[in-house]
Amino acid sequence: MKKILFIGLSIAAMISCSRAKETIEYGDYQYYIPENPTKMAKVIYGEDHSMISNPERGFCTRNGYHSRSSVISDYEINTLKSSKHTLVFFDFKLKEFISSPINSDMLGMMQRNFDKLRANGIKAVVRFTYSSSTSAAVYDAEPSIVLKHISQLKPILEKNKDVIA
Repeated sequence: MKKILFIGLSIAAMISCSRAKETIEYGDYQYYIPENPTKMAKVIYGEDHSMISNPERGFCTRNGYHSRSSVISDYEINTLKSSKHTLVFFDFKLKEFISSPINSDMLGMMQRNFDKLRANGIKAVVRFTYSSSTSAAVYDAEPSIVLKHISQLKPILEKNKDVIA
């Protein structure tokens, strides 16, 4: 009789354990997985025609700077921000330095531009050009001058890598 009772209780225990809700333990918490999970809800999103800011992507505004240029203006910054542009294309014109080192005024103007962009959460696509014409008599600097310019620009570019896209 005890044997039959033991077998009966064992079978009842197995059945009750197999129908129990599954639990997952994580640290001090215990999560129960429901037997009948709810159905998924369908979500429909409507169109949004407003300008959406897309950091480091999308449209950019083109600006050219030479040694006599001023820093990007507050008006230009506000225009970028109001149109949700987060990129500006900086083309630093080095034509007047085609045969000489870049002067401190030009290097300082570059740094002030980067500082202003950083303060306003805008990044720059940076290019350096000697000329925009391939038909000019001299449209590029000699390799030795280019290497000198690279060594002059390296510290500025490294210092401002956070605002260069």
